Amino acid sequence: MIKTLTRLRKRRSAGFALLLAIALAFPPVARATPLPNGIAPPVMSNVGWIAAPIAVALDSFSFEAGNHYPQLTGSVNVTATTDNPSIAVASAADGTVRVQVKSTGTTRLAITGTEASSSALTDHLQMKVTLLGDTDGDGVLTSADVLYINKVVNSKLTTTDEEKNRLDINRDGQITSADAILLMNSYVGKTPVTGGVKFLVSLSDVNDAPVAEQAAISGTIQTGQALTGTYRYLDPENDAESNSAYQWYRGSQADGIGKTTIAGATGNQYTVQDADVGQYLFFAVTPVDAKGAAGSAVVAATGSLVLDTTPPVLASTIPAAGAAKVDLNASLSATFSEPVEAADGKSIIVRRSADNVAVRTYAANDTTNVTISGRTVVFLNPGLDGETSYYVEIDAGAFLDLAGNEFAGLNLESSWSFMTKDVAAPVAISTTPVNQGMTVDKTADFSLTFNKPVVAVAGKWLSIRDKADDSVKASYEANDNSKVIVAGTTVTIQNPGLDEKSSYYIEIESGAFEDVSGNSFAGLSGNAAWTFTVPDLTAPTVDSTTPDNGGTGVNRSDDLTVTFSKPVVAVAGKTILIRRATDNSILKTYAANDANEVVISGATVTLKSPNLEDGASFYVEIDAGAFKDAAGNDFAGLNGSTGWSFATEDTIAPFVSSTTPANNATGVSKTADLSVTFNEPVIAVNGKAVTIRDASDNSAFATYTLGTDSEVTVSGGVLTIQHSAFAELQRYYVEIESGALKDAAGNGFAGMTGGAAWSFESLDSRVLSATPGVPLVESNLGTGAYLILDITGDTFSSDIKEQDFRLNHAPQGLEIDLVGTMNPNTAFVLFDFDGTDFDTSITDFSVTALPSALTSGKTLTSNTMTITAEAKPTPNITGTTPANNAVDVGDAANLTLVFDKNVTAAAGKAITIYKKANDSVFETIMANDTTKVSVSGGTVTIQHNPFVGNLEYYVLVDAGAFTANDAGNAAITDKTVWNFKIAAPAPDMFISEFLRGSGSHQVAIELYYPTAASPNPAPADTYSLFVYQYNTATSKMVVAEINIGSGHPIFRTVPYIIIDRAFDDFMDVTKPADFSSTGYPYVNNADVFYDYPANVYLKALVLKKGSQVVDVVGDPNATGPGSFLASGGTLVRKSGIAGGSKIYEPLQWDVYPVNTFNKIGNHTP
Repeated sequence: MIKTLTRLRKRRSAGFALLLAIALAFPPVARATPLPNGIAPPVMSNVGWIAAPIAVALDSFSFEAGNHYPQLTGSVNVTATTDNPSIAVASAADGTVRVQVKSTGTTRLAITGTEASSSALTDHLQMKVTLLGDTDGDGVLTSADVLYINKVVNSKLTTTDEEKNRLDINRDGQITSADAILLMNSYVGKTPVTGGVKFLVSLSDVNDAPVAEQAAISGTIQTGQALTGTYRYLDPENDAESNSAYQWYRGSQADGIGKTTIAGATGNQYTVQDADVGQYLFFAVTPVDAKGAAGSAVVAATGSLVLDTTPPVLASTIPAAGAAKVDLNASLSATFSEPVEAADGKSIIVRRSADNVAVRTYAANDTTNVTISGRTVVFLNPGLDGETSYYVEIDAGAFLDLAGNEFAGLNLESSWSFMTKDVAAPVAISTTPVNQGMTVDKTADFSLTFNKPVVAVAGKWLSIRDKADDSVKASYEANDNSKVIVAGTTVTIQNPGLDEKSSYYIEIESGAFEDVSGNSFAGLSGNAAWTFTVPDLTAPTVDSTTPDNGGTGVNRSDDLTVTFSKPVVAVAGKTILIRRATDNSILKTYAANDANEVVISGATVTLKSPNLEDGASFYVEIDAGAFKDAAGNDFAGLNGSTGWSFATEDTIAPFVSSTTPANNATGVSKTADLSVTFNEPVIAVNGKAVTIRDASDNSAFATYTLGTDSEVTVSGGVLTIQHSAFAELQRYYVEIESGALKDAAGNGFAGMTGGAAWSFESLDSRVLSATPGVPLVESNLGTGAYLILDITGDTFSSDIKEQDFRLNHAPQGLEIDLVGTMNPNTAFVLFDFDGTDFDTSITDFSVTALPSALTSGKTLTSNTMTITAEAKPTPNITGTTPANNAVDVGDAANLTLVFDKNVTAAAGKAITIYKKANDSVFETIMANDTTKVSVSGGTVTIQHNPFVGNLEYYVLVDAGAFTANDAGNAAITDKTVWNFKIAAPAPDMFISEFLRGSGSHQVAIELYYPTAASPNPAPADTYSLFVYQYNTATSKMVVAEINIGSGHPIFRTVPYIIIDRAFDDFMDVTKPADFSSTGYPYVNNADVFYDYPANVYLKALVLKKGSQVVDVVGDPNATGPGSFLASGGTLVRKSGIAGGSKIYEPLQWDVYPVNTFNKIGNHTP
């Protein structure tokens, strides 16, 4: 109480008065014996693996730790201790940890799990113990603690969760005065020693470092091999491993003393290096968990030293691989990566690369020719040729290192090859031009090709000489690269310009060129080593022509001549053309070598009898190469009109090319000028007359005098005649006096006389207007369509008839039914139409009144009109049966199409049914096939072959398959528009397998009665299997019946097998292990499955239930030779099929190769 009173004196008097009141109100209660200490629940814990709430019993608490170490294997023994037994003691039994609290304070709780192998993990927890009500944490309970609770209550101080736990004396979850009273009454003055206190316990996790154990090294301990360091990672908190550190070491001691770090070897894998030979290797791992805690390193060592297993390799050679200019007399040497020694019975071969011939073979252990010094082997010079490529082969194992590892050898040309020094002088192998060449270009450069690359040498010269007098045409220094160009093996010499018909030779000074090894070219001397001739290279040219180019007034019957610069001869296959200048058309063609038409005399060529036209212009073209000189130089030819052109004199009178209006024209304007166009320009001759006459009586309508009357004028080749207005619809003709016009040469026009030369009829101003009485549309033509015809400038005859009119561009089937006049200027035309369909509107329909219809007696045509074609209504599909995407459709249910109008079937159009699984055609039905398709109004019913159960189909329909009013339906081309799925067949017996082996009688059938079939077993004598065999000798189908179940009941899910009676090895080729666990019955039957005799072929198997077809394999309607599954094989019904198909559907079957017998007797439904 001394401590309590001392603290009270330091507090305010108000607090003391309150405390005194509490003390008086609740006087201490005397106890006869000390009370035990206890733990106030809950035990606070942030340890995730300890299940809450933690069990509390008086002064102890416990929790389960048996499953805390999943990394340990087998049975795990758990123990527990504390590092301060005065605060708490811990124990464990059967995985449960029990902790007894003794006093306040902080201690570490160690929980250890140990597996059978003695591997252990210890997880440390921090445990803190305080007293309930110890508000200031001093370890004793006094009135000051009571006073603090009241302060918290009265002042409503904010407290932490930990404070609330200490102050909540009655553990009701709230801090009230009741807690202060209970503390004062029950706990003040008590200690753990005196007893009667309540402990507050909290546990917190401590991150323990991970452990690495069982470290080891695996792999082959040889150079070049990969080793792997392994270990077992354990962590007390089960924390994941993260960034554990690895390091490899090497050392000479097995215990690792003095080992050294291997730089860069910080992974769990390591490749053994040459430096490791004769050393031990060590792998160290320092475990690190995901929270960064690092454990102690563990080290593993190899059990043996690293052995030398690396064979020696070739480090270098003399000469080096690929070396050039090698001394012919030098020895060869090879230096290895380590000292070597020779082996017996091994060889070294030096080969010539060109033909692989061995030029020298050494025995590896021939110490006379092969000397070894440490790493280097020297081979005595084998005797080499100059400028020759060689390579060296060394037998595998010819040399070994001191550990006995064999050298791998050399066996490729590229491994050690070299070229010896060149000792041969360069030789000229060709020249351009060639020696003695006779057709040398006088301007082309010369070239000399050597057998090897060369370079030019200063101070040495080349000369080009005229062979006639040895005079120098040009002289060049060899290294003058402006005149002499050296490129590899080729030397090009500039041409100084040679003369035609001359011979030359070239001299080259000895040593002017040398190869890269310094070997000199011997040179060329004299006029025979490299000589050549420049021939005549000038082509013949035209010196003159007769007539001259541009000549005029040429006599059209004269020959043409051309004179060349030198004598020429003609060349076959070439032509000379004379062309008209006006249109470039060909007047005459000469073959150049036609001696009758083309006469050659020396340099003159004469073109005979050109037969030129009068008063015309011409030009001559000569093919390039049509003529050549004696040296073969081709004449370049003449092309176009500028090379040689001329004109003949004009002796032909002008004539009329055309008239306006044309002769016999009608509808001619009454006032438009008349004109005559001549074939050439003309000149008017004064005093000559031009007359226009009335054709009805030949009287003169008008007469004009040239040179006097302005109504007639001439411009170029056109005579223009102006006149007064013509009478309407009147015929006229024109006469022109002979000689009234002439051409520039004075040739006079012959003139025009009479009405036949140029006559015409004046314009018809009459108008026939046609107006439809009703719109001219296709649907109106047969229902009283008519036209009203109005005429101006003429009148209708009073008794017009239908044949007095003609319809122009009328649609087929439209005729005139009735005509009549309403008054002299108005008539009507009534139509009759037979309804012939037309799809395109007619835009140029008109009516012509024939001469008999008009009082003038002259034909007249109306304006054009349009008769409009009408679109026909297209029948549209409004529904299908089954509907699109329908399911459970009956296999024999008809298909129907419903249209929005009555339709008829069209020929040549199809309805096609496809299998959706593979887009194959199931059946094609022609729309007009009345045995399959029936049409009733707008409904089309389609019969089809039976569908296969549980399969999907879709239907496509051709455009125009069904029509209404000549319009066809739109096509169904999309397989998603009408598709459906057939209902699965009712569960019933079906053929589940058919096999035909390679043996003559290896035929078997398996029947299956599914789970859902009823009754069980299948009724006897109800089912029959019919075998269809076609006899080609009689052309008949033979059908045999096998009664099913007679004497052998068929039970659900038990395969029923029928085999050919002669299938004697059935039990040998099949395996009982493959059969159904429920067993199977089988029967032997007669040879009804086998193709016997030779002309009988198995076509199909049909399973029937009474008269009803249940399942089909093959085609019972097939004829001709060839059996079903003739080549053998096994057909197995796919899983999921619970019934048969009325037609054979390959999509329902899995196909296996011939002699697949392991499927029989064990069907998978």
